[in-house]
Amino acid sequence: RLMPIVVIGKFALFEDLDLDSRTRMLEKMEGSHFAPLLLVFIAFKTIMTMAYFEDDKELLSMGYPGPARERYKQGSAT
Repeated sequence: RLMPIVVIGKFALFEDLDLDSRTRMLEKMEGSHFAPLLLVFIAFKTIMTMAYFEDDKELLSMGYPGPARERYKQGSAT
């Protein structure tokens, strides 16, 4: 939450930044050569991706079959 102070020099919480500042901050973190900063970015991106795809509508919109899916059957008997 306090990363804007370190990354873009703004004394504000991440959620209080405008869209352009948030985008700039995430781009700087993604391109960072400082491993701890890059790891924070990767963790943030992973959590946001997981939260986004928890919504069944999003999964269905990209063709994911949802709970009715079946595993690939290997060696099916004929």
